[in-house]
Formats: sequence, C-alpha cells, structure tokens
Amino acid sequence: YQLSIQEFQQVITTINPQSEITLADARAYIRYLQTDREIAPKTQQHRIGSLRNLLKVEMREGLLETNVFEGLVIATPAGSEEERG
Repeated sequence: YQLSIQEFQQVITTINPQSEITLADARAYIRYLQTDREIAPKTQQHRIGSLRNLLKVEMREGLLETNVFEGLVIATPAGSEEERG
C-alpha cells in the first residue's frame, strides 16, 4: 500500500493539490503507471486495487463521498505473457 500511496501523492500533487481526489487524478495516475514506469500490467492493477481499497475505507469512515478508482482497471495487452497466465 505504501508504495502505491507515495506514487499517487507524487502524481496528484502536481495536478490537483489540496482538494478531493478526482477521476482526472485517478486517470493521471494510471497514465503514470503505464507510461512513466516499466512495470507489468498485473502490478499496475495491484497498485490501483490498493488505492481502491484505501478509498473504500475512507468512504466507510465518511472522509470521501466517492471512490474514483471503483471500476477502473488496467488493460492487459492481447497476447501478452500475463494474459496467457
């Protein structure tokens, strides 16, 4: 979780500091994972899942109204090793 949170904070502070997390912030983080980092799609999905779970907790505690990561996924390219399992 810690790595996902740190990376996300680095990305969103340049985009939308001191405000609620937006869908644009979530998409910017996904773009960052897909373009600025050389990590596998499953690892990218794990990082998105970590943030999704964190925001679920924050929603349950009344700290957020919406979870912008709900429903967002990292597509695995057709024919990739990860797709074949």
